[in-house]
Amino acid sequence: MPPLVEIALVARRELRRNLRSAKGLLLLALSASGGGLTALALHKLHAAGADTLGPEQLEQLAQEAATRSYNEEIGRSLSHAPITLLFLLPISIWLAPLLVSLVGFDTLSSDLQFRTIRYWTVRARRESIFIGKVAGLWAAISLCTLATQAVAWGVLLGKGESSAVEMLTWGAKLWAMTLPMGLVWCAIAVLVSGQFRSPMLSMLTLQVVFIGIWAVHLFAKMRDYEWMTRLYPNNFDSLILSPDLATSALGVFGCLVYAAIVTATGALLFAKRDV
Repeated sequence: MPPLVEIALVARRELRRNLRSAKGLLLLALSASGGGLTALALHKLHAAGADTLGPEQLEQLAQEAATRSYNEEIGRSLSHAPITLLFLLPISIWLAPLLVSLVGFDTLSSDLQFRTIRYWTVRARRESIFIGKVAGLWAAISLCTLATQAVAWGVLLGKGESSAVEMLTWGAKLWAMTLPMGLVWCAIAVLVSGQFRSPMLSMLTLQVVFIGIWAVHLFAKMRDYEWMTRLYPNNFDSLILSPDLATSALGVFGCLVYAAIVTATGALLFAKRDV
């Protein structure tokens, strides 16, 4: 079979496995309920702030917060979005590695543990298997995140936060902006998972790796090493969220290159290991 067909078959199988498993369904339910409760709590805070400060002053504070986190250009752009969605955005970005680690820690390690991977290696190239695993995990994470966001949008619409068109437009836009960064986290997760036969050891190592990447990011920010901060995938948000199309495209391209390097490294290691 052509490599693209092999990748598509593995990705589809991985997506089904994640969405049909008890673990996947439980995480989906927890994520969706968590998104709804978080949206409800943020709405209450928004309503309390609007009663105390007034809607216009609250919007100004939200714009100032976005400006401090990113820059003035992004702050002006995000000021048109519903305020509660602006609070949900950093939460979604920050929790993405945790969701990826919980779903993807056994992506390859479980197949290696029970040697079921041998069923695939005689039917598809190892490189295709690895890439398909990354693609399938990314699809599952993206759908899980979308479900979480959709529940939050429904809660906010029910509370009259904004119009349906505005909520869906901005919600879909902000969700789409998290996808490139999620792809990088998925590639890292599958790379780590492919190094172990024990899913538990894979999970623990993955947590250490993710925390280590975050620690490097903090060190780089303290030392003003701008290039090193890009090792933390979530740091690409400052580029992707830019209203300037060229800058946003550069952020997406950076994530794709990052994910491609990690995936190529993982595929090479997987092709050489004993299964």
